[in-house]
Amino acid sequence: MLAGFETGWVESHMNNLNCGDRDSLGVFQQRPSQGWGSPDQVRDVDYSSNKFFEVAQQMEPDVGGTAGNLAQAVQRSAYPDRYDQSEGIAVQMRDEAFQPYGTIGDKYAAMGGSNSPLGNPVRAEADAQLGGRFTEFEHGMIIWHPDVAWAVYGDILQKYWATGSESTWGFPTMDEAAAGTSPGGTTGRYQNFEQALFLWSPATGTHIVHGAIGGEFGRSGNERALGFPTSDEISGSGGEIYQTFQNAVIHYTSSRGTWITH
Repeated sequence: MLAGFETGWVESHMNNLNCGDRDSLGVFQQRPSQGWGSPDQVRDVDYSSNKFFEVAQQMEPDVGGTAGNLAQAVQRSAYPDRYDQSEGIAVQMRDEAFQPYGTIGDKYAAMGGSNSPLGNPVRAEADAQLGGRFTEFEHGMIIWHPDVAWAVYGDILQKYWATGSESTWGFPTMDEAAAGTSPGGTTGRYQNFEQALFLWSPATGTHIVHGAIGGEFGRSGNERALGFPTSDEISGSGGEIYQTFQNAVIHYTSSRGTWITH
């Protein structure tokens, strides 16, 4: 991302120019004759930005060192040192562009800003699925809907993203918090979402408890009685669904409902 800000500053001072060296145009001074797109395309900021980062992502694994090195690999400039020389202003522009604001900004500040578990913002606030808003950080995100913002980070966030995020589980309804202690002494963390409970411990990893099995888990004393989940839901034979916990298995069928075995 920093390579893009360095390039935009060096090539045009972030102006969408309609002229340049030979046929160079736009913020990144991309040349239609070199395959960057038509003149209209390279002067379209969305198109030119996406094109720059598409090429940068392809090159990044093979380019070592600084963001300036990556910018030079993409641009092939006759003056390669200029990109690294612009790092200071590029960092400032990036930080200003990504600075959280509104309810998300208030939440970030209350958590400690860059000293929080989230780290620094890495992209500007954007639309979430289902009508919310979110800002992504180095180690997590803050997601807003409809009038409150909650942070999701670490292993719980990775599980949330990997299983469909808000389109599957809805929005968070709390921040991550300390879970109860299992009968065997396991401790961990949990976070509630509109449609599920996410539970994590170092011993068991992150698993999701929801639906009828989630209801039985709560009624039966949750992790304090049954231990932390050791699997997500598993489809058995005859329409059975079950989920394993450290000290129990919760089963479900549509005809019988839920029951517990030890």
